[in-house]
Amino acid sequence: MQVTDSGRYKLVDGYLSYTPDRIWQDYYANPVLRSLLAIQGELHIPANAIADQRVAGDSLRSLDASAIVVFDSPQQGAAITYLETLLAARGERAGSCTVFAVPTNEPVPAAK
Repeated sequence: MQVTDSGRYKLVDGYLSYTPDRIWQDYYANPVLRSLLAIQGELHIPANAIADQRVAGDSLRSLDASAIVVFDSPQQGAAITYLETLLAARGERAGSCTVFAVPTNEPVPAAK
């Protein structure tokens, strides 16, 4: 949607199999998105929310997004757990999805 709509919508969809890899090189370099892709089984790397917290603020700001939506999928629970730990906040249920507000200019809080 970001590519075809010239960025009108601030949306990144974690399921990228329908888009050529060359389009998503910058997204693959983003540690938060890379971990979410790993949770979905798209990348074979570990996802570690505690480790990602060190770079989460910059990673999330680089997306220029106001929310992350976790859609209904077999990996939904794992993605929700990752984001709850990363953001130290609970997501808001919206039907079968869970929405996490992206902190804008504040640092991401450390996990307790």
